Amino acid sequence: MLQPGDELGRSVCIEKAEQSELIERIRDTVRTGILGEDYTIIPRDKNRWLRRDYNITDIRIRQILLDLQMGDFVKAAKSDQPKFAQDIIYVFKKDVSLLPRWQEEADYIVVRLYIKITWPREDLKMLIISFHEDNI
Repeated sequence: MLQPGDELGRSVCIEKAEQSELIERIRDTVRTGILGEDYTIIPRDKNRWLRRDYNITDIRIRQILLDLQMGDFVKAAKSDQPKFAQDIIYVFKKDVSLLPRWQEEADYIVVRLYIKITWPREDLKMLIISFHEDNI
């Protein structure tokens, strides 16, 4: 439960060492886990649109997650959903090269991805809440 003074969606300060540990935890989960079992992307419209608009496979998504860097980290915040008020949400923005799906003679373009990750409880799999273009 929220404690007095806590606000949904409020930023949580995490030190550089904690950010580094977080990124390593994400990498370990992706490196040793299976998409759909140990970590999963929530099937939201915005997340589906990325696959609709770009040639991006599960393998490419895995590569992007493994390549997260400290400079991609944006913030940590308490969930803005009352049902998940105790969850901490980790936000990253990463520029990646993707190939547009519906352009016949397309070249790769740089797309800024918005990636939002949480572990609802330590014993549950990693949830990727957002994995889509930034600002859509």
